[in-house]
Amino acid sequence: MTSAKKRTLLMWGVYALLALLALLVQDTLLSRLPVAQVRLCLIPVTVACVAMQVGGESGALFALIVGAVWALSGVPDGGFRLLGLTVGGILSGGLCDTALNRRLSAALLLSAMTLVITETPPLVVRLLLYGGGGRDVALLARRLLLSLPLAVPMWLVCTRIRKAGERRWTD
Repeated sequence: MTSAKKRTLLMWGVYALLALLALLVQDTLLSRLPVAQVRLCLIPVTVACVAMQVGGESGALFALIVGAVWALSGVPDGGFRLLGLTVGGILSGGLCDTALNRRLSAALLLSAMTLVITETPPLVVRLLLYGGGGRDVALLARRLLLSLPLAVPMWLVCTRIRKAGERRWTD
C-alpha cells in the first residue's frame, strides 16, 4: 500500500472518529443541556464541514452514513434527519467543488444551509399535523443561530485533517 493511500485511509478514519465524537457529544451533552432554552445541533455542522473539505460524492456518502447512524441512535424524526443530512452533504460538497472556496465564510454558509435543510422539515410536518404557532418557529430560528458558531471549531479541525491527509512527504 502506498503512503498516499495510507494517508487517505487515515484521513477517513479520523473523520469517522470526529463524526462519532460529534454524535456522542450531541446525544449526551448537547441534547441534555439547553442553551437559551434550545438544544444545539452539532451533527449537521459536522457533516457540512467534512463535506465541504472532501467534495460532493464523498461528502454525500459521509453524510448518508452519519445520518443513518444518527437515525439509528434514536433521534426524533430520524428519517427526516437522514434525508436532510444527505442532501446537505451533497450540496455542501458540490458547492465547494464548483462555486465556493473552502474558507470559514463558506463553512458558516454551508453549515447554516445544512442546519435549515435538516431541522426545518420535522417542524413543518409538526405544524401541518398538530398546528402550532410562532413559538416553534422562533425556537427553531434560535436553535439555528446558536448552533452556527459550532461551525468555527469544526471547520478548523476538518481543515487540519484534510491538509494532513493531503500532505506530500517524500518516501
